[in-house]
Amino acid sequence: MTKLIYTNSKKCVIAGNVEISIDSYIKDIDIDKEVFNYLQFLENQEIEGLRLEDFFLYNHVGMYCFERHAIYEKLKNIFYCFFVIERIKKEFGDEIIVHTDQIIMLSICTDIFNLKEGEQCFYAQPLKAQKKLKIKVGLKLILRNIIGIKGYLKFLINNKKDRYNFLSISNVMNINMINIEGRSELVDTQLGITIDALSKKYNMFNFQALYNFNAIDKSLKYKKDYVTFELFVLYKKLVGNKYIDKKLIEDNLEKLNFINYTYKQYDLRSIINKYIFKDIKNRYLDDIKELVCARNVIKKFNIKNCIVVDEGDRPREFIMAANMENVRTYALQHGIISPMSPAYIMNSRYKDKIIPNCTFVWGEKYKKILTENTNIYDDDNVKVVGQSRTDLLQQYINKEKKEDSKIKILYATQYYKDILEPATNILFKALCLMEKEYELIIKLHPADKYYHIYESLIEQYNIKNVKILEDGDIYEIINWCDVVVSVHSTVVIEGALLDKPSICILLPKYNDAGGFVRDGVSLGAKDEYDLKNYLEDIKNMSFENRFSEYIKNNFYKVDGKVTDRIVSIILKNDNMGGEKT
Repeated sequence: MTKLIYTNSKKCVIAGNVEISIDSYIKDIDIDKEVFNYLQFLENQEIEGLRLEDFFLYNHVGMYCFERHAIYEKLKNIFYCFFVIERIKKEFGDEIIVHTDQIIMLSICTDIFNLKEGEQCFYAQPLKAQKKLKIKVGLKLILRNIIGIKGYLKFLINNKKDRYNFLSISNVMNINMINIEGRSELVDTQLGITIDALSKKYNMFNFQALYNFNAIDKSLKYKKDYVTFELFVLYKKLVGNKYIDKKLIEDNLEKLNFINYTYKQYDLRSIINKYIFKDIKNRYLDDIKELVCARNVIKKFNIKNCIVVDEGDRPREFIMAANMENVRTYALQHGIISPMSPAYIMNSRYKDKIIPNCTFVWGEKYKKILTENTNIYDDDNVKVVGQSRTDLLQQYINKEKKEDSKIKILYATQYYKDILEPATNILFKALCLMEKEYELIIKLHPADKYYHIYESLIEQYNIKNVKILEDGDIYEIINWCDVVVSVHSTVVIEGALLDKPSICILLPKYNDAGGFVRDGVSLGAKDEYDLKNYLEDIKNMSFENRFSEYIKNNFYKVDGKVTDRIVSIILKNDNMGGEKT
């Protein structure tokens, strides 16, 4: 009897006395493509003239766009479990036993593949992590909100009547340590330099979001003014329901019952309703609450412009709120956009409300992806300016580095556990196979809270010459290294800009999600043997032609003037001058 273990701590197949990684069964499946195509299949169905985005409206606008990314991620989890069982059943037949603590895997086994719970499928309730807010973190939150209140009061006091008020939505996750003119400084490398430039012309009201308590120290040390997003959340909880006009809600969620949920020959209706749409109404109502509160903030402070990073989830709430108030809206591209990016690639009849008046993208490639794969982006609302973070790179370009016989490896992590665990295992197995000496720096993603996992795996594999860094100047570390290793971190891009090669670990669930291998800027390693060979030969490879072509297509100009181009467009739209770009 073959055993599948699919738990939070272990995922493998045991056939006889052999333990096999489950990824080996699904490595040839493009899960992103399958999930995205299925999501579009659901979205394109019409029930009495209405589509999925029309099933729940507020003030004649669909709320679906706020939940789309979350729905995509949940579908991805469902499909991953589905493919695992489908492939294992195909190889071993019904003679399998499943042990899991994942409720979705249990449902896939019993509801879709008819395995009997208690005979073939055994479910154990996972241990719930203690969610006690430590006193230390609580005190830091109080201090952070005191700083936020001071930022709010400062905005009120310094509110100059001859300037427009400009709302920005930033994120603590984007704050990084950068060396500027010989001194270390915490910088918001996504929106911060744009906010600094805009503050010379506008009264900036900067909401700063904190989604991960591990990053709270950065926000406390950050020297720029901000208002904590927690204050907005508190405001929403206290008065949000009061501002909802129930007469503006159009609820047609009963039409979810008439959608065709078939995938291949399988009906996924029960599992999708159970894990995706069961509480969708409550989520939509919470979206409405946030939307109306965002509109109130915009009206109360006479906001004239709004800028955010990316366009998914909460930033889109403020984009829609500002659009409803006829406020000019802008967004900066944060990460890689592909033809299957759920936050961007959609077709909607609510174009004028759900996207910004202007989206600033890194290069012509991304503009082309947006305009050719959607009906909401066009030449007028997408502007190619370059990547604003490259303005910080000028001091690092062509910086001399001492040659060393050791291979210096920068491992740029990501914060999803189903990325970091298999990727780190592959990297460490490759290091164990290497004959050449190496040095390794593990640079944690700002939202990566799994320091203990890396420590445990370092001990398990007996990895030498390794450092784990939660903070530090990422550009200095890139300059130090010979090669960047990641799954699809945008550190790969910064590496290319600083003439550093990269290797992307190809996981079945995240197979070249950034498109770096497909675009030729990175090497792709499907296992530890590929990775070991690439690492040992990396200094003998030439990447100059790859990098120049990639930068040309993806970054417009790396000239230190990206922020100037962004601000110039905004000023021009406000008739406040600014040079043409």
